[in-house]
Amino acid sequence: MNEEKIHQYGDELYDAFVSRRPIRPLLEREPEISIADAYRIQERFVARRVAAGEKVIGKKIGATSKPVQDFLGVYQPDFGILLSGMVYSEGDTIDLGQLIQPKAEAELAFVLKEDLKGPGITAMDVIRATDYVLPCFEIVDSRITDWKIKIQDTVADNASCGVYVLGKTKGDPRRLDITLAGMVLEKNGELFSTGVGAAVQGSPANAVAWLANTLGELGIPFKAGEVILSGSQSALVPVVDGDELVCTVGGLGRCRVKFAGQSATPGAAAPASEARPGSSTAGMNLTLGREDIVRLCERIEGAQTRARAIPKLTDEYPGMTIGDGYAVQLALRQRFLAAGHKQVGWKAGLTSKAKMIQMGVNVPSIGFLTDRMARPENSAISTADLVHPRVECEVAFVMKKALQGPGCTRQDVLDATDYVLPAVEIIDSRFSGFKFDLPSVVADNGSSARFVGGGRARYVTDIDLDSLGVVMEKNGELVAMAASAAVLGHPAEAIAMLVNILAELGEGLPAGSFVMSGGITEAIAVKPGDSVIARFQELGSVSMRFVE
Repeated sequence: MNEEKIHQYGDELYDAFVSRRPIRPLLEREPEISIADAYRIQERFVARRVAAGEKVIGKKIGATSKPVQDFLGVYQPDFGILLSGMVYSEGDTIDLGQLIQPKAEAELAFVLKEDLKGPGITAMDVIRATDYVLPCFEIVDSRITDWKIKIQDTVADNASCGVYVLGKTKGDPRRLDITLAGMVLEKNGELFSTGVGAAVQGSPANAVAWLANTLGELGIPFKAGEVILSGSQSALVPVVDGDELVCTVGGLGRCRVKFAGQSATPGAAAPASEARPGSSTAGMNLTLGREDIVRLCERIEGAQTRARAIPKLTDEYPGMTIGDGYAVQLALRQRFLAAGHKQVGWKAGLTSKAKMIQMGVNVPSIGFLTDRMARPENSAISTADLVHPRVECEVAFVMKKALQGPGCTRQDVLDATDYVLPAVEIIDSRFSGFKFDLPSVVADNGSSARFVGGGRARYVTDIDLDSLGVVMEKNGELVAMAASAAVLGHPAEAIAMLVNILAELGEGLPAGSFVMSGGITEAIAVKPGDSVIARFQELGSVSMRFVE
C-alpha cells in the first residue's frame, strides 16, 4: 500500500477517535491490505496522537486466545501502543462520552524495571526484567463501525485500544504463579466470568516475550518503566452508564472501575438473570409410588453395573419430580451400602449459574460418594465399565465437624472444614447421548462414577478459595481453564447448599465427610489412551490416565 493510502486511513482513524464517529471497515474498502500495511496505518494513527501532545508509555498485546485468533483468522497475537491519555487508576470513574463502543476485559499488567530488546527474549527474561505486576482492566474501543473487524482492521486501529485501568496492588512475579493465578470478573456485584493466566499464550510472560521479540526484530525495545498489558484473561463485557467492574487476580488483589455517561454507540444492558441461586429446592414432593421407585432404581443400577445407556427416566414418567429423583437415588444408595460399599461423602453438581439456568432450577443437585468410586492419584482408570466418561476439576472439602441445615452458610462450611485439596471427578451419565433432565440426573446419582484426589492439602485460611486458577491438560494440550469462583462465586457456597438440600431430605453432613464442590471447568470427554492432568493454583496437581 502506498504512503498516501497509509496516511489517509491513519488520519481517518485519528479523526474517528477525536469525533467519536466510527468508520467503515478498512478491509471492506481495501481487500488486499496486508497486516504489515495495517501496522503502518497504526503507526500513522499513533503519530497523530503523539503530535497532539500524548506520550508513549507502554504496549499492549491483543488476540492472545485461540477463539479470538480463530475469529480474526490469525495464528499469533497482535499489538498496540499505550499512550498517556489512556491511563486510569484503581477506583476511577471513566467517562463513557470519550468512547465509541467500549467493552472491558481483565488482564495482568507488567511494569518493567529494565530494558528488554529482542529477538531471543524468553519468559524467564521477562520475569527478570519486571519490577511488578498489577491487576488491570483494558477498555477496548473499536473505531470501526459495529465492531465488524478482521485482523487488519484491529491492528490499524491500534489493536482496538481505548483506555486502561491499573490496580494498586503490586505483585512480584517471582512469588506469584502468574500462569495458574485465577482471574474473576464481577459486573455490578454479580459474577460475569472467570479465567486463568494460562489462557494468555500459556502464560502472560510468554505473551510479553512474544511482543519483545516481535518489536525487537523491528529495532524497537521495551524500556524500563513501561507498562505492558499482557492480554485478556476474561470474556469481553459491554459497559454502560452506572456499571461497576471488579477483577480479582488470585494471590494478588483487585482492580475496580466505574463507568458514567453515554458512549457514542451505547451498548445494551445485560439482561437480568433468569434464575438466581437459592437455598431450597422446588419440586421435592413425591409423585411416584414405592413400586415405581424400586423399578427405576433397578433400571439405574443395571445401567451403571452393565455400562449401558438408557433413555432418560422422564420419557416414561413425564411428571417425575426432583423429589422422586432423590427417592430413587436413596434407594440406589441403600442397595450399594447393602452390597458392601462404604459411603465416604457427597458431591454437588450443577454448581454454575449457567448450568442452573439451563436446567431451570435455582440450586445444585447432590449425589453420594462411596469408597469404590475412589481412585488413587496417577492411576490407570478403566473405561470398560463406563458409558460417557468425562472429567472436570473440583475443590474437595474434608470436614472436621458435622453440619446440619437448614440455614447453613458459607462461613459455617469454612469453620467446619479441616482442609481442602484438589480433585478430579469422572462423571458418567448413563442416559443415551448424554441427554437428561434434572429428575433423571438426580436419580442417576448426579452422574457420579469415579473421583481422584491428590495434590496438596491446605487449610482454608491459607488460600483465596474464591479465586484459585485451574487448568486441565489432556494428552499435553490445554483443554479447559477457569477460576474457582465459577462454582457459585465460592466453592464453600456449593457445600452450604448441599447441606441445606440434605436437611430437606432429613439428613446432615457427618464429620469426616469428603465433599466435592462441583465442576470449576467444563466436563471434558475421555477415552482409552488419554492422559489428564489438572493443575490448581496453590493446591498442586492431580493426574490420571485412561485404559480399556
